[in-house]
Amino acid sequence: MTAQHVPTRSEIPEPDKWDLTHLFADVGKWQEDFAWLQQTYPKLRSWKGRIGESAQTLADVLEFEKSLELNPRMHEEDEESFRKGRQRCDH
Repeated sequence: MTAQHVPTRSEIPEPDKWDLTHLFADVGKWQEDFAWLQQTYPKLRSWKGRIGESAQTLADVLEFEKSLELNPRMHEEDEESFRKGRQRCDH
């Protein structure tokens, strides 16, 4: 078995690359949101196996989930771009 060369992004022709600009305006924006995800999502572990222990715990989880959806980091232009990209994929 021979090792295959995996091309870098710069070696791939433009038409064969995914256009992610409808999700992130630039690399810096992606990095910023990725850092936010790395910091925020581990908080989910604190509820593992506990959601059904009380109504308050369930309410806390749902509020946390809601805060993720209403993330202020999701700027209006990003959300609109996401919707447009999603519409293209749905057709």
